[in-house]
Amino acid sequence: PWIKNDAGRDKDVRVWCGAASSGEEPYMIAMVLTDFFGLERSQWDYRVLATDVSTGVLKQAVAGVYSAEQLTNVPAQWKRQFFKSVSSGTQYIATDELKKNVIFRQFNLMSPFPFRKKMHTVFLRNVMIYFDDKTKQQLVQKVYDVMKPGGYLFIGTTETIDRSVTPFEIVQPSIFRKKEG
Repeated sequence: PWIKNDAGRDKDVRVWCGAASSGEEPYMIAMVLTDFFGLERSQWDYRVLATDVSTGVLKQAVAGVYSAEQLTNVPAQWKRQFFKSVSSGTQYIATDELKKNVIFRQFNLMSPFPFRKKMHTVFLRNVMIYFDDKTKQQLVQKVYDVMKPGGYLFIGTTETIDRSVTPFEIVQPSIFRKKEG
């Protein structure tokens, strides 16, 4: 319902991971989308925009090198498909196919949002804990404004949004939805 296949339009899914850190989350999202679209994936633009304020963690994310321990929760099939073993299996590097589906950029969440198109899904997990209530409310409103109706916002399980001031509907703890039209 929130992905429309309008005739004559590109098939795209706009996902933004606003606190990408060292890349595990946006790469996992890209793996899920690649698996979901399967054989039709070449017909879709499902690249994940992954931003973080820290250029240091973004360099690590772009490199896509992870220890075997960091990939413990990645299903074996995905580990084989999306990572190459290096250093005798103690480290893995993301494949070019996986890397091309994640766009890493340095971005401060307090800056004006530069998006030309509305987002379908936004992940802001484990970042709002660093903001005071007023800043958090402003950020949530900015996210709401750049989302398509019916889009989803995911926050960390230890985070909260003041439901008395947010226009988002709660789906379940940590998952919110922008109302349709």
